Amino acid sequence: MRSFGRILTMLGLVGGAVSCATTPPAIPVAGSAERLSTLAGTWSGDYSSQATGRYGSIRFTLAVNSDTAFGDVTMQPRRTNLRAPSVSEGSTATPPPPPHLLKIAFVQATGDTVAGLLDPYEDPECACTLLTRFEGRLRGNRIDGRYSTKNMDTGAVTWGEWSVRRK
Repeated sequence: MRSFGRILTMLGLVGGAVSCATTPPAIPVAGSAERLSTLAGTWSGDYSSQATGRYGSIRFTLAVNSDTAFGDVTMQPRRTNLRAPSVSEGSTATPPPPPHLLKIAFVQATGDTVAGLLDPYEDPECACTLLTRFEGRLRGNRIDGRYSTKNMDTGAVTWGEWSVRRK
């Protein structure tokens, strides 16, 4: 019977760890109660940058009467036009690098503007630290905007577009 209790305890710990790992991180959202109510709901969309070839998905949920959202940004590997060698050419294709999850640090809602910042993150290609700021305009069930990413090592800044829709 003691073994059964240990198994249940282990299953509970594993289940707790898995549920924590899949829960999106909390995002503080600042703004008046009226502004925050216009952002309530589940949002999803994408972003891309022609300058860098980077792209990915955005998702977040803000409950009614809350100042904390939950969500994240997924950065896909850089798009390339390189052809992978075929198996018939005697080499095996290497899989693309996995996507990276980026954390939204905070969001500010003022008027019809939604702005914020991602936590600094390491670029998987240059091993440098990047800082991304975003700003968009809320129009009904859609937010469209631009973002800038600054390389903290070189100071270089690139731009991209983003858009989300409320489900």
